[in-house]
Formats: sequence, C-alpha cells, structure tokens
Amino acid sequence: MTANHGGIESFLMNVFRSTDPAAVKFDFLTNEKRIAYQEEILARGSHVYHIPMRSKDPLSYFSALPRFFAKIGPYYDACWENVCSLGNVDYLAQAKRIGIPTRVIHCHNSQNMEGALRGALHKVNRKRITHLATDYWSCADSASRWFYGPDLMASPRYHVINNAIDVARFAPNADLRAATRAQLGIANHTTVIGNVGRFQKQKNHPFLLRMFQQYHRQNPDSALLLLGDGATMPDMKKLAQTLGIADAARFLGERDDALPFYQAMDLFLFPSLVEGMSVALLEAQAAGLPCLISTGNPEAAVINGNVERLGLDLPAEAWASAATQLAGRRLAESDNRLPGSVYDIRTQAHVVQDFFAGNHTALKESY
Repeated sequence: MTANHGGIESFLMNVFRSTDPAAVKFDFLTNEKRIAYQEEILARGSHVYHIPMRSKDPLSYFSALPRFFAKIGPYYDACWENVCSLGNVDYLAQAKRIGIPTRVIHCHNSQNMEGALRGALHKVNRKRITHLATDYWSCADSASRWFYGPDLMASPRYHVINNAIDVARFAPNADLRAATRAQLGIANHTTVIGNVGRFQKQKNHPFLLRMFQQYHRQNPDSALLLLGDGATMPDMKKLAQTLGIADAARFLGERDDALPFYQAMDLFLFPSLVEGMSVALLEAQAAGLPCLISTGNPEAAVINGNVERLGLDLPAEAWASAATQLAGRRLAESDNRLPGSVYDIRTQAHVVQDFFAGNHTALKESY
C-alpha cells in the first residue's frame, strides 16, 4: 500500500471491505508515512505498520525490516506481497526467515516500468522466488509470462486472482452524472473524455493529450478529465498548453473516489504502454462507459461490447476518429457483462478469504 489511490490499493481495499474480519484479518506494512484509506483501515481494527523506504534510506530500511519481522512477524499466518515487479522480495525473505508458513507473491504488471536497476533485480529475484514464496498469484496470465515465466505458471501453486471491484456501485446514475457535470461547470451537451491513472510513463499521457488535441479539433464541444497525480503531471500541464488544449483539459488530481467522474464521462480513454488488468478500466466498464484502450492492455480486459483496443503504432488521428465513433455509446445495465463475473468483488473476494482462512485454523488476536 502506498499513499496513492491507485490500482493495487483499490484492489486490496475491495478485498478488505468484502471479506469477513472474523475469518481473515488483514494488516498492512508500508514504506509511506501515511497510506491511502488509512483511516478506514484503522477504524476496522486493522494495523498499519510503517518502515523507511529502501530507495530513500537504505540503512534505516535494512535495520527496520528484520526488526519488524522479528517482533511482529510471529503473530502472522501469512504474508501477501503485492508488487509490479520482483525488484524487492525482502519481505518474503524475512517472512520465510521467521517461519511464516504461507507466503504469497502477487503480480500486478506485465513489463518492467521501474527502470534498469529494478529490471535487473527482477531477473535475479525471479530465480530466488521459488525458494521464498509458497504461492504465486497474478492479475492475468498475460502479465505472468514476464513476471514468472512458463515454469512457475505451470506450478499447481500458481493462480490468477482477478482484480475485482464493487460492480454495483458503478452502475449508471443519471442524477450523479448531472450533479458532477454541474459541479465541474460542464454542459450536458459537451462530450467528456476521461482517464484515471497515475502520472507516470506507463500511462502514456503524452500520447493521450495529442490524441485529445486531434479529437478536440474535430469536436470542439468536448472536454478532457484527467484524474491522478504523479511525477509527470507538471510536464503534462505544460504539454497541454503547448498543444492548445489547456482550456479543455482538466487536471483534477488524485481522488479517493473516482465514481462520480466516471458518471460524468462519455468515453474512457486508456492508451497505457502496458497494463496487467487495470482496476480503473474495470470501473469504467462497470459504469457502462465506452472505452478506447491500447493493446498494452491484455485482450482479457475487453469485457463489454463497447470497448475497442487499438495499437499505439496508429497515429493520434486514427485514435481520435475511433473516439468519435465510440463516444456516448454507454451500455444499459442489462447489457453489462461485469455484474456476477469474475471481476465482481462479490464473486471474487471469497476466493481470497477461503484461501487464507482455509490454510489457517485461527487468527492470532493477542497483539
């Protein structure tokens, strides 16, 4: 868990909210001073533990990590590490050292997007992980080919745990749509294109802005909503100015709940360079939104019939033309394929709960 209301955080909170705390209790270990949803986690009686970040303060980190596991670790039956690469498997190594019996590594991305050093560490740790983890989970088989490789994918301890959301929350809501647009000062007749994602290279915001420039040129009565925060946001604001779309592009920052903004949109645009199985894309589809996505998203990400997947080798003009065809084609609830699917938290959370509860006879509540 980080301070960002991102995909992994959303997935974990969906599981956290949908499991029985009397059966499985989840606590969190983080490198941040505060994490997303911290108040909600604490209010439910769970713990949040903080240690220094390895990249910022390695000496303190390598001191605090074994000290934490020596002191607190013996209370736990399982360690569940959710990551985008195998650049850091220290947590599982410590969990094994003190004898935590169940140690799950969970893949959430399909390529290295964290730099050359993390990429090199990932390759090294891919050989170590079989000795550290007892179970190998993934958001999608397509992500696992890079993350684990074919041998681990053939293991009986390998499982796809689908990213899942509270589908019913995102059902189309005309009143919320009108209220959100009014709050943003956007007219009912304006076409709204939206994106939800952290401002980092993986999300491909430069291409997104250039595509919207082309779309806005063809469809002047349009607006762009960008939800998220991150290191590249200042540069993207400058790029919007350069492209002449600053007045139409709204940088709304990080939001702890994107639901009202999905309602306000007419098209979800998601040209990521690479994705595992995006929670934001699932949320957009649950809202019935037409979605224009890149082939950086796995084929399995296309769930509803109003989702189109394009290659990033196509020019921005081609994407703009596809957006013109798709925008406004919102699905009725009766045509939405997400309710009751493996991506619905009501059907998926019990898989995680049954795994942990089935492996352990009781939780230790003495700490």
